[in-house]
Amino acid sequence: MRRTLLAEQDQLAALLRSCGDHHDLEAGRRIHAQILGSAHHRGSRYLANTLIHMYGKCASLADARSVFHSMPDPNLFSWTIITSIHARHGLLDDAKRFFDAMPERNVVAWTALLQGFAEQRCLDTAKGVFDRMPARDTIAWVEMIAGCDRVCCAASAKLLFDLAPARSAMPWNAMITAYAGSGQLQLAKVAFEKMPATDVVSWNAMLFAFTRHGKVAEAEAVFRSMPLRDSVSWAGMFQAFARCGHLEAAKETFYQVPCKDVVTWNLLLAAFLHNDCRIQEARCVFERMPKRSLISWNSLLATYARTGNVCEAKRLFDRMPGRDVFSWTTMVGGFAEKADVTEARRFFARMPKQNVVSWNTMVATNSQGGHLAEAERLFEEMPERNFYSWSVMLAAYAHLGHTEEAIRVFHEMEVDGVRPDEVAFMCLLAACGHRGMVAEALGYFASMVSDYGLEPTAEHYSSIVASFARSGQLKHAEELLASMPFLPDQVAWRVFLGACGTLEDVSRAQAAARRVSDLVPANSVPYVVLANTYRAGLGSFPEPS
Repeated sequence: MRRTLLAEQDQLAALLRSCGDHHDLEAGRRIHAQILGSAHHRGSRYLANTLIHMYGKCASLADARSVFHSMPDPNLFSWTIITSIHARHGLLDDAKRFFDAMPERNVVAWTALLQGFAEQRCLDTAKGVFDRMPARDTIAWVEMIAGCDRVCCAASAKLLFDLAPARSAMPWNAMITAYAGSGQLQLAKVAFEKMPATDVVSWNAMLFAFTRHGKVAEAEAVFRSMPLRDSVSWAGMFQAFARCGHLEAAKETFYQVPCKDVVTWNLLLAAFLHNDCRIQEARCVFERMPKRSLISWNSLLATYARTGNVCEAKRLFDRMPGRDVFSWTTMVGGFAEKADVTEARRFFARMPKQNVVSWNTMVATNSQGGHLAEAERLFEEMPERNFYSWSVMLAAYAHLGHTEEAIRVFHEMEVDGVRPDEVAFMCLLAACGHRGMVAEALGYFASMVSDYGLEPTAEHYSSIVASFARSGQLKHAEELLASMPFLPDQVAWRVFLGACGTLEDVSRAQAAARRVSDLVPANSVPYVVLANTYRAGLGSFPEPS
């Protein structure tokens, strides 16, 4: 009986691992329900740990936590898995809480937490974890070196490499990648040549170092010299040709690949899709594929949508044997780009599961189509918001001249802990510029520099010019146009010209009209504004000199 139960549990665990590998959440949940319905299996710690792992791979962390918290006696492996999956998905606060609650810790748990912080570029925090580790394995050293690579700090990576007690191929490979990441290809080559023993990963690291920087000839030389190639090697060489537009060489490489799987076919498809002029050839590749993955379908679908061919995208969508949230969001976005709000709404309503990207797309679609009330309703109903959600709403209010609402959304964004970027400040300053709110615009401009350390662009200065001009402070606007650290563009001069016309300031209008004409010679607007200013300010056109 016991042997039979163990065999059944092994079968269930294998099915759960398959669900995790294929990200099949629904099938995983069905197996979970089957386990819960069995008096013999529902208390199995082995199956519970496998369930947590499966839910982590399927990015359903709420389900993973539910399984973990239902376990009467989680073991070290249970704690390590739940910590690892949160770290891997960037939920570092949650990962840290689980880690701190662990009754005991092993090197795997320490390394998982370290890896999470390093992957999110929180290098100082990662270093703190690294320094506290009671014992470090090779993976911990490699993760720290890779973390330095992610923030383009090859010098720190080299310092860690020199301190590493063991010099297996893994630290050497990480160091080559770090040099490549900071553009130091010669040092990467020197490190490669110094290696006591190379493996296929080392050769691939050099191949991708050259590929990453568009050095196709050097990448090809590495590829031809490789004593052994794996699927990654072929993919690397293939991508090198494809990214540089050498499609014929990419095709030739594709035909030389000894074992062509769906990943190889997807790379060939992507090579043609990268060039919008060769979509028809990409479609031929797609139709010839012996087997297609969801990535194959979504890649072609996204290209049709991006290039405005939503009819063909819709036909392809209807043929798809399976769809994910990306497929649905692509269709919503495709109709949104064509300003077809009705179809975008229809697809959005049909989505089995809506993500933050689809919500953001609908908010943007409605606001850009003039349906501000609908955009506001969607924004308020969003189950979660990210930086782009706030930016879309802020831009909508700024574009429509709803200054008070733009300011309110900006402050709510700050309260929500979302850090504004240059674009958010651009929207805010533009909103102030519409109303000539000089004091507010100057205050936000100062905050952008002093509180957030952002570098103002010409557009930010132009918005301050607009605030001065529309508040009637033409002298201050003129002084800023002359002193700003950028050459004012035609938008700034046109705003200034319009304000001069409104205030019947003929001399300043003449100077501004000349500036606009110099920047956009074919534009007749400055002459029209200037003519109206002459009529209003002088009662007639000036006599020719």
